[in-house]
Amino acid sequence: MGAWLYPEGGGSARYLALVLMLVCLALTGSAVAAPPTVDAKWHVDGKDLVLTVALEPGWHVNAHDPDRPYLIPTTLDVDPPGDAAVAEIRYPEAVVHSLAFAADVRLRL
Repeated sequence: MGAWLYPEGGGSARYLALVLMLVCLALTGSAVAAPPTVDAKWHVDGKDLVLTVALEPGWHVNAHDPDRPYLIPTTLDVDPPGDAAVAEIRYPEAVVHSLAFAADVRLRL
């Protein structure tokens, strides 16, 4: 899962600074981080099969319906076994929150 971050308005200098910072970090190798721990569990709730996913603190996923065209929506694809069928996939309500890399922008997560 990934996304590109594009500056919003008046940001050619910010964009250049971001690109230069990423190039420097890539050359020094100090930008390498371990992937997050993801805890995913299925359970039955009445007639529904529910998937609950928890990420370790400090990580996030975009909402299924992000409000910016450059953000990649979170989706779930299910390949049911045998004669089973997926009638509907319902996503949780988005949480609107600012993140450290874009403190002045509220994102749908």
